[in-house]
Amino acid sequence: MAYNLLPINTCLLPQFQAWTDVYGMITNNSQGNSTDNGNLYTAHYVYGLIATNQINEQEKQRILQVYANNFSEPGILCRTPNFPGDRQAQDDIYGLMSAEALLTPNDRKMTRSIYEYGLKSASGVDSTEPYQGAQTRAYWAIRVLTLGRCRWVWNNVQPGKFDETSWLGRFPAFLAVMQMSLKKRVNPFFWLWWAGSCFWDYCFGNINDNNGDCLMLHGVIAASGYGPLTDWICRLVHKNIKRKYGSTGVLLSDYFQNPQHPLCQLLKDVD
Repeated sequence: MAYNLLPINTCLLPQFQAWTDVYGMITNNSQGNSTDNGNLYTAHYVYGLIATNQINEQEKQRILQVYANNFSEPGILCRTPNFPGDRQAQDDIYGLMSAEALLTPNDRKMTRSIYEYGLKSASGVDSTEPYQGAQTRAYWAIRVLTLGRCRWVWNNVQPGKFDETSWLGRFPAFLAVMQMSLKKRVNPFFWLWWAGSCFWDYCFGNINDNNGDCLMLHGVIAASGYGPLTDWICRLVHKNIKRKYGSTGVLLSDYFQNPQHPLCQLLKDVD
């Protein structure tokens, strides 16, 4: 997908401009240097804008375009437009699912394209992987266990080929969130894994797991509205963040190890 530099690198709130890269994504530094977690950081920004009632239609469309420009092909989300070969992580898709749920709750076409790509079975092993033997064994083990399919592989480097780091099927909670966000029938095992993870974190979670708490937060934003029991779990996660940190702003202060990041101020009173 060709990237045309439009005026999408100008954000709505002036205090964020120095923390926005040339692609319009929020970064972790005030020099505007791109990071590999811009999809997730931008979702923090979206959550803060909407929670504090500061969003407008123009900014919604700008952010949606920022995410759209990160696709190298339908269903393959890149970390940044100029690094399509950087292997994505679940963090990227959690961020996109959450942002799209907040910006266009009734039209989640980007999330749907990722999901539909994930339904395809990988055909063979990524030849760029240095550990071909281990990758091949993992690929065939998955195919045997799933009766011939190797799904949930989002490989930026060689699309359609298996690479263990790109096989997000190893995260059942992530797959449950994606299915719930699209109002699909959720695999019961996936849902129980997701719900159990949220409940376990509420009862026994480590306050130092700020990365896990960020992903859990965006997961419940994306999944919210799926059903009464799901929504109860979602409320439990928000309650847990308030109990552990006081606010999402404090969570992000721990996450970035930088209370001066404007996200910390934007979300200082948001659960």
